[in-house]
Amino acid sequence: MKKLTTLPCGNKQDDFTKRALPVQKRFYRTALILTKSPRGAEQLLLRTSSYAKEKYCQFNPHTNFGVWLSQRLLAEHLERRINKSDISYCTLFDKEGPCKNF
Repeated sequence: MKKLTTLPCGNKQDDFTKRALPVQKRFYRTALILTKSPRGAEQLLLRTSSYAKEKYCQFNPHTNFGVWLSQRLLAEHLERRINKSDISYCTLFDKEGPCKNF
């Protein structure tokens, strides 16, 4: 069985930057779609990259970095929306009508 190793924390900044730069534009576009504003997209990317740099030692180098970062981007966005309480949990059958926040 193949032993899974994590990256050494000593060179994590250089390796993170090397992996993150090629996907930067794609993640900005995704963040822009999620937040619907350039400022919100930049803030989301900053929070995501900050968290990802902090947890990069836990990243398995034999897995897909883009998927790992995408999951964190979406989790950061959802966490922010839930904390701001601007998600409306409603259905199309609500008495007030369809969801207005979606």
